[in-house]
Amino acid sequence: MHLGNLNLSTYLRYTRLWILFAVLPALVAGALGYLNTRAQPKTYNASASLYVQQPTQSGIGVSGVQDLYASSQLAQTYSQLAVQPTVEAAADVLLAKKYPGYRIEDHGLQSAPASIQQQTPLIILSLSDTVPKRAADAVNAASRAFIGRIDQFNQLRFATDDQALSAQIGKQKAAINKILGQIAVYRGPTSGLDGLKTALSAYQSTYQSLVSSQQQLRIERDISSSTINVYSRATPPTSPTGPHPTRTALYWALLVLLAGSAAVYGYEYLSDLPATPEEVSEIAGAPVLAAIPAARGRRARRRLIEEGQAQPLDDEGYRLIRTNIQFASIDRPPHTLLVTSALPGEGKTTTASNLALAFADGGRSVILVDGDLRRPSMHHLFDTRSANGLTQLILSVQTNGHRPGHEVYRNLAVIPAGPLPPNPADILGSTRMVELVRNLRGHSEVVIIDAPPVLAASDAAILSTLVDGVILVVDLHKTKRREIRRAREAIEAVNARFMGVVINRFQVRDRSYYYEYSESYGAKRTPGGPPDSRDASPSLPSSLR
Repeated sequence: MHLGNLNLSTYLRYTRLWILFAVLPALVAGALGYLNTRAQPKTYNASASLYVQQPTQSGIGVSGVQDLYASSQLAQTYSQLAVQPTVEAAADVLLAKKYPGYRIEDHGLQSAPASIQQQTPLIILSLSDTVPKRAADAVNAASRAFIGRIDQFNQLRFATDDQALSAQIGKQKAAINKILGQIAVYRGPTSGLDGLKTALSAYQSTYQSLVSSQQQLRIERDISSSTINVYSRATPPTSPTGPHPTRTALYWALLVLLAGSAAVYGYEYLSDLPATPEEVSEIAGAPVLAAIPAARGRRARRRLIEEGQAQPLDDEGYRLIRTNIQFASIDRPPHTLLVTSALPGEGKTTTASNLALAFADGGRSVILVDGDLRRPSMHHLFDTRSANGLTQLILSVQTNGHRPGHEVYRNLAVIPAGPLPPNPADILGSTRMVELVRNLRGHSEVVIIDAPPVLAASDAAILSTLVDGVILVVDLHKTKRREIRRAREAIEAVNARFMGVVINRFQVRDRSYYYEYSESYGAKRTPGGPPDSRDASPSLPSSLR
């Protein structure tokens, strides 16, 4: 958004846009967010702490620094396992009797280490619910389910070896019992009895070794298995943790405010269209001579001004241009004027033609020249022959003492473009063109030249050095700020006199606004009528209406 060097009205416009598309939607979003959040039920958060202990590496039952660090690392892993679906399903089974149909999965069970930065072996299990007691019971059930899951996991690590030792111990015990039975009923020689006792001793020795191995395995299991215990049980919370209507309202209001501001900024940046005549004046660095209202209905089909008792607003706009030009410089009134625009299609030809008619209505002798040797259109507007026009006059230069051009109206002669040359810029910048403009000034009080768009070709910049003043036509709905700025720079680059800007197709909301705007630029208003042109104007012929 180009906010530099803008007047108060432009700032007020941006403020109105910002309020309309950013502030008001933000207030609405904040109010809706507040009401919606306030209607939601209160939630309560319950939490329990679990203590994780890794087996001691010293084997003496005293935890060292390394053991504490290992327990802290294990707590981070366990914090992820605590919220697995198997743990939540086991907790649902524990709660099924007290809370039928309750599912922890629907209440967002969360688990995290107490403090990752401090490396503590604590896990925090938390859950939110609308009932405080149920929230605490659900967290405690999840704690028991997780501890049972870990114990089951530790048991499974040694289950295979323990089962194998138990099987071998069973076999040895059965063999011992069998030999004991044989010894009890033996009636043979002593040597045979000694053999049975030797075999019994071997089985008993193997049995004791297996039992010792199983005991050692279980001790190792108990020592090497990590333990997890409840450090602090969850208790029913006494105060709700949410919702937060004010916080939610501020969040949505800020979000919509930022989005609306970005939308306004993006629109202004992409469109880059000026909004008011005051802004155009600021950008162009020149006064606005008049704002021509956009024609509607039957008047939209005609392009030249008419004469009547009650002048339309656009007719008075052209007369206002004439008045402002006449009083622009009392000591050095302009006799030659150049009318151009930044880009094609902004109404420069219509403006130049109607300005010439306004000067002619005021009693001045006027020559209107179609200086657009690329896309001329004035011969269509005035129904003149283009075969005998500007290009022929440039070649001949001499006017033979006669007023050149086609006399289309009293005091107004029109010089069409003539045959189009292959090199318009070279012809318009020639010394013959300079002499022709000088000769035209001798045959008329006012010479108005309709030039090509200043940004489309160099013709307008060349012609602007031959005249007393340059008028730039701007369409608020088409001409962008950067194009106005570039047009001004092109005119200033050749040291031409930039007299002012004419705003074409201006959208007038009511007549009073236009009159106030006209008065601010010097036009007088007659009681009950439009601004006074001060001059008696004869009627135009029907061919020009």
